[in-house]
Parts: sequence; C-alpha cells; structure tokens
Amino acid sequence: MEEQDPKEILRNLNDTEINSVEEFEAVENNEDVENENHGKLYWISKNIRKGIANWFSNHKVFGIILLIIILALVFFLRAYIHPITLGIRKYFVLILLLWLIIWFFRRRIRKKEKFFPRLFGNIILIGVLVAGYFFGPPVYRYLGLYYHYQTINKKEISMLPLTEQERIQPLNSIKTLVNQERLPDVQEATLPHIVIRKDGRLDFSMCVGPSTSYLYQQLTENMTEIISIPANEPALGFGKEVYHPVKFDVGENLVLSSYAFTTAIKRLNFIQFFNYEADEVKFIERAENDWIQVITLIKWEGWLVPRPVFGGVIIVDQIEKNTFGNFIKRASFGKGEFIKPDKIKNYDYLNKQNLLSDRIATFSAESFRFQNGFMAPMPGYHKGDIRVPYLEEDQNQQPFVAYFNFNGIIGNKNGELCHYFGLEPFQDDKSALNTSIFIPSSGVDDTLYYINHAENRDGYNGSSSIASKVKESKKNYDWTANHPAETRPYIKMIDGKRKFFWLSTVITKVDAEGKEFIGGTVPELTLTDALTSEVFWVERDNLKDESLWLKKTENEILPVLPQVIDSSSTSK
Repeated sequence: MEEQDPKEILRNLNDTEINSVEEFEAVENNEDVENENHGKLYWISKNIRKGIANWFSNHKVFGIILLIIILALVFFLRAYIHPITLGIRKYFVLILLLWLIIWFFRRRIRKKEKFFPRLFGNIILIGVLVAGYFFGPPVYRYLGLYYHYQTINKKEISMLPLTEQERIQPLNSIKTLVNQERLPDVQEATLPHIVIRKDGRLDFSMCVGPSTSYLYQQLTENMTEIISIPANEPALGFGKEVYHPVKFDVGENLVLSSYAFTTAIKRLNFIQFFNYEADEVKFIERAENDWIQVITLIKWEGWLVPRPVFGGVIIVDQIEKNTFGNFIKRASFGKGEFIKPDKIKNYDYLNKQNLLSDRIATFSAESFRFQNGFMAPMPGYHKGDIRVPYLEEDQNQQPFVAYFNFNGIIGNKNGELCHYFGLEPFQDDKSALNTSIFIPSSGVDDTLYYINHAENRDGYNGSSSIASKVKESKKNYDWTANHPAETRPYIKMIDGKRKFFWLSTVITKVDAEGKEFIGGTVPELTLTDALTSEVFWVERDNLKDESLWLKKTENEILPVLPQVIDSSSTSK
C-alpha cells in the first residue's frame, strides 16, 4: 500500500470545500447534521407545516373552501379576537424581547451535551420567562406613566375653580333605585353618567334594555327607553318627564353583534383595529327628544412605551325598525359615525359633554406620581410619591365628574364638566390633599389643569379622611347601616374668598354585603371644611336652596353663601 505524506493527510482532513455535485447532495441529505442543529420545537412545527401542506395538496377544492370559511369567521368574529391582538400590540416590545431571550437560551442549551448543564439552563430560562410575565407589564406601565407625565399638556393654575350645579344623589344610589324600584325583573338600566341637557341642566342619564340575566331577551330585544334624572334635585321624581322612548339595536345589555363594544370594534378600520378599544357608553341629547348613543374610544399611542389617550367617539343613531339588511351591515362592518378628538369641537352637542372615560383620566392622574422625579414611585423608595385615594367602603371611586367654573382663572375659559382627582401621599395612613387635578371631560381641551397644594402649603385634608370626621360629628348615628359616600369638592366664594369644602352624601346600605345603597328619598348632606375639618350637616329643609347649605341653626350661622354664578349661560 502506497504511503501518504502526513501533510497531505492533514490537508484532506481540513478540506470542507464542496468540490462536486455528489458531495453537495451528500451534505444536503445528511439528516444527522441537520438534527444536531435543530431542537424538538423546530421539528414539531416543521412536521405540522408539512402535514398541512400535504393535506391541502391532496384536497385542493375542499382546502380552498375551508380557507374561505376560516377567513370569513375571522372577519365576522374579529371583535372577539381584538383583545388578543390589542394585547400583542400593547406589549409588542416585551413579547419580542422574551422571544429573543428564548431563542438565545435554547441555542446555547442545545450545544450542551451533559444533562445537568441543560437542566440548569432550562431552569434559568423558565425563571426569566416567569419574571418577564409577572414583572414585565408593571415595568411597562411604570415607564408609560413617566413618559406620559413628561409629554402630557399640563398647566398649573393659581386658584381653585368654583363648583356649580351640585349633584346631591350619589351615582350608585341612582343605579340602585332605578333597577330595584322602577324596572321589572326582565329589564335593566345601564350605569348612569353625568351629561348636560340642551337647557344646560346636569342629568344622570341611563338607558333601559333587557336584563343581562336573561339571554333570550338580550338576543331578541332592543334598548328601549332612556331615563334622565336631574342631578341637583334633592328628591328624586320618576314622573313621565324623565322617561324618553328610544330604539337602539346596539347597547351594553345586548349580545353578539348588538353589543355596543362589539359594534364599535367592527366599525374601526384595519389600522385602528390594532390601536383602539371601546371603553364607556353614554346617552346624550343631540336635540330636543333626539337621543344618541356615544361610545368613548381609547387610543393606545406609542410602540416602545404605549399609553392610553382619548381616541374620539363613535355616535350611534336610533333605528326605525329591525331589518335583515341592518343586521348584516351591523354584523359585518359595525355601526356608527367615528369622530376624531380634534373634530369634536365642530359638534355643538358634544362640545362640553362628558366624553372622557375614567380609565384615560385615571392614567393621566396616576402619571403625577412622577411629579417629584423618576424615582418617586419606585418600590422601596416612594419619596414624594402620591396616589389616587381608594375608599374601600365607597362604591364610586375617583374621578368625580363635576361642573367647574374657571372664569377669571384661565383666559376665556368659563364653566365645563371636569374629571376631578384629589391626590394624597402614597402611604395609606397619610391623608393630606397633595394635588388637585381637573381634566376637561369633553376631550376638546387636552390640557390638564392642576394645583400643587403641598407646594403651596394650603394645608387641606384629603377626601379619604372625611368619612371618619363625618362619623365623629354624630356619634349617636347608626353608622353600621349608613356611610358618608362620594366625598367630592365643593368650592364657593364666601366673604370674597374661595372656600374649599368636601361634600358628602350619607347613604344607606340595602344589602348585607354593602354593595348596593341608596341616598334616601331626601338624602342627608354634609359639608366638611377642608382646612379646619369642621363638619356641617345640611338641613333637609335647606336642600333646595343652596345658599342656605352652610346654615347650622337659626342662631348659629356661618357666612351665608352669596348667589352662585348661573351656569346655564355657560353650559349651553
């Protein structure tokens, strides 16, 4: 046998170049090499794809029909997959980051030959994924709040705006009274919302439809009646003047294509589908006896740090009768007129309405946690951190929608509805009022107005401390069945000065769990001085005359309130 030069042997061993067709085919068909470069997940997905491709090649006609059916189902049921697509859009960067981590770890783990290094690598990978799942969204929200605070259009004001058209009954009391005492068991009213009527009056408006406990009625009936009750009347009257017959084939109490949020999502175009979501439904008077349904939209802005902002509204008109054509149109493309935020000012009936949703307003208010820097809300730090107070026994949390008059404070700005927040220190046992925030409810003015009470050293008490002070003022009251609720701002001119009170309504619990309550036929009100904590109980006989609300007895009177500014001229 001919001996080979050792250098030639070494050169042949290092020669990886493909020099012929035969060598190329040998490398391509070398499954052992391919198996070493891919993991089990790769082969599972490859076999699934290969099986589907083979099936379609053997059943072309049936495959095309099946594909058309799948696409049709995706089109008609797109509103139900919308939460998934929106979730992916909101956390796209986080999902991408986790996918890259999985790819990197799996690539490194496959190169390990021993069992324990593979096991240790998989444990680390699982730990990273679990941490990303639980801590990723909070970090996302933290960064989103910070960026929102830095970019939001905010303006500090020097004086508190006066409140007008004070509502007496709490929101949950209206809901309970209507559902329990005014409707049959097969009907149910939507959540009441504060709206402005055509004559400038503030009302609680809600729409009556089938009960959500009965599926058959939800499938076959419409939203049939609007109840609009004056918000500033001490005694609730349910005469015929508060009932307004309507016919909406879309509503919160209906299902499938008639469900308000489903209809709104189907109304969006392809780009909007990945950036918008429906949030609240309100019923507003466009003209006399002409009621419309208004669906508020949230727009998720930004990809790296998404945050919710006001996205406009969808206006839904009434129908004359139910038709098959109307059903097909609604099921296919949704229903309503989409109005962008910058176009709302062109519609008189929307211009000063309550359109902003609580979720959008709350996100803006919570962004003020960064008022004292990026580190302020950091867990374990919280220096200078503030919060939106949560009152466990109260059924209607902040924000409170109230009518504020900015006359003399902001240029030509007069009265309008605002979402109000009274922020307090982060610690639960601290209840001083730190910052007051006023967010115009119409969405037309995107400016957030605020006062930093802590910086001004105003010394006001926050709303979370008021319930205990009201209870202390009447120790012989039955506080086991009653509770001061919806503590909201009450700001008036007294002796030429702006005086800040907290207005509370004493409610009565009507169920054992305390989830439902009423304010009574003629409720009791208290006014608590935000500076001195002195509590004044409003005499029931004085409820109709607001100028007498601070009158305690015939012989002991605080400075009586002067005539408040008439808001009807500013709200029309």
